Amino acid sequence: MKFTLPALFLTVVLSGCSSIDMPQGSSEGYSTARFVKTSYATQTGDLEDSPEVHQAIQGAIKSQFGVHGIAFGQPTAQLIVTYMLIRQSNVSTTINRDYFGQGRDASEIMDEAHRRGVIENKRPDEFDAGAIVIDILDASTNELVFRNFATGDVMENLDPAARQVRVNTIVREILEPFFAP
Repeated sequence: MKFTLPALFLTVVLSGCSSIDMPQGSSEGYSTARFVKTSYATQTGDLEDSPEVHQAIQGAIKSQFGVHGIAFGQPTAQLIVTYMLIRQSNVSTTINRDYFGQGRDASEIMDEAHRRGVIENKRPDEFDAGAIVIDILDASTNELVFRNFATGDVMENLDPAARQVRVNTIVREILEPFFAP
């Protein structure tokens, strides 16, 4: 996936929608984290559903937590990390929320992305864009502590190494405010 900031239509979608919660908490006081789900069972043939893409995303997230001194993977972790993928063209919006868990506005995010990015779209060209939305929850309260996202154009024919570099970069950008002192 190629993500370049800003991809205006999706950026405005999430940041400009008052009904979608966008808390900007920090990692301060937490020492452990885990994913809501780690199985790579989904295989519909779409890029965003491939095990390789999810392995790349999860590897990048684990790496960022490790770099910032937060142990990752314990079942009794203090934080739960989830993510959702949005894919959008000039005619449709789809989401993959297999690794997003339940609740927390997934349908609202997709509906708002579709309304603003497809229905109200003024772009004259065809496009294929995507977004990664990362949520971090406090495991003891299930409270959403942090949400951030990044958007950009989708590139499907990348070799695994180039894909991992792109995913690492975008995950680092998404999580940077969470780890900021």
